[in-house]
Amino acid sequence: MLAAQKGWADALLKISADYKTGGYSKAKATATDVILAAYNYQYSPVAFKPTLTSAPQTFRPTFEGALSYFVGGNPAYPNDKGFALESPTGAQWISYGIENNVIQLDGDLAISMGNISLTDAAGKKTVVDKTFGWDKSSDGTMRLNLHHSSEAQLNQASLPAEDLRQVASNSSYSVKLTDVLSAQTGWCEALIKISADYKSGGFSKAKATAENVIDQAYNYQFGPVAFKPTLTSAPQTFRPAFDGALSYFVGGNSEYPNDKGFALESPTGAPWSSFKVENKVVQLDGDSALSMGNIYLTDAAGATTVVDKTWGWNKSSDGTMRLNLHHSSGVVKPESHPLSPSGAPLYRFLDRADGSHLFTNNVKEIDAITGARFSYEGIGFNTPNNGTQALYRFYNSSRDAHFYTASEAEKNALVAPSSGYAFEGTVGNVLASGSVVATSAPVYRLFNASSGKHLFTIDQLERSNLLASSTGWASEGVGFYV
Repeated sequence: MLAAQKGWADALLKISADYKTGGYSKAKATATDVILAAYNYQYSPVAFKPTLTSAPQTFRPTFEGALSYFVGGNPAYPNDKGFALESPTGAQWISYGIENNVIQLDGDLAISMGNISLTDAAGKKTVVDKTFGWDKSSDGTMRLNLHHSSEAQLNQASLPAEDLRQVASNSSYSVKLTDVLSAQTGWCEALIKISADYKSGGFSKAKATAENVIDQAYNYQFGPVAFKPTLTSAPQTFRPAFDGALSYFVGGNSEYPNDKGFALESPTGAPWSSFKVENKVVQLDGDSALSMGNIYLTDAAGATTVVDKTWGWNKSSDGTMRLNLHHSSGVVKPESHPLSPSGAPLYRFLDRADGSHLFTNNVKEIDAITGARFSYEGIGFNTPNNGTQALYRFYNSSRDAHFYTASEAEKNALVAPSSGYAFEGTVGNVLASGSVVATSAPVYRLFNASSGKHLFTIDQLERSNLLASSTGWASEGVGFYV
């Protein structure tokens, strides 16, 4: 894992050096090789929240979004300048430092949380709070399935290296998608309860509730937790121990003088009253799970606070989901982007029996299909809240396959009894043709004539790999935009 961290930083320096010596095309070629080798994009969406991205393109679950962040030059991501090309001063990146605060090892998975400092040729240093998560493949390759980076708040020196902690997990109970969704809801409801108890019973009642919540929701009883709260700063940015977490939630600890008690009340002084969870990536891996996206917290005065949130869980033998990772950072948004949820995920499942795919956001259906036949593959795409064109779902029993379309003409043809398709309703809205802009994401439609099945993907890399393979896939263009 330490070698993988060093490899990532060395690769960043190489991209910058190649940009200086060989220009943009050389740097882009190097970045392409680096991302394909270091990240897990060839196998699944990656939970990647870069340092300098902003809404509505904060998260980069696909290869194209990651490449654009590193080298820019993609009109679909107009705000990307190419972080890896050169520093904010315009100088070449030349050196780095890595300072781990927590390292967790769990079978073929690993997580690190700490700081990375990058220095440019002008001597200017950039420091970020960094969470990495890896999968180790059968050939020994470490690939990133998680990367959450946020600007460090450096009021003082950072934590010394001797504060490094390591923990190994040994639970072995499979996580379901609904476990993750329930755990997310439970965390938000617990935050609101702490705030309500503070209003009704004062600090002592809120603190007692918070102690119980942290005991139940976090993994502190079994080892250090990789916890980077939203509003902390150096030298107390990270909270690997229970006392640090409790102080962040309720304050009142003289050892953490800057903690005001985030869970007690909102920045306006009003109680927290409601929430919304918006997932961009959800990954399941045996007894572990990761989610990345936004949390919207609204107080009794109607003010909303939004954070970029990464959570990681282990599931214990009694079915309890406990957080071993929590990285939260403030949302960066342009003035033109509303501070409100932008979409709802459609989760993608693979039918192992025949290789077809099912997209759904129905929790009851997710519970019903989760098992030996269907396996969860991640979020297929997010249906936008500003979408006005219905996305229709059909089922063909003879092919045992689902089909999706936003075309009214195609939908009208398929509802005819002679089509062989049964209409199953809508699964959300997509963008109408008049609402598509340069930053809208195309969902590609592919067809396999030998199986009679369609595939819908937002991932250009997956599309390219399938079309280049000898498995019979052909492009049918863009199905719709999200």
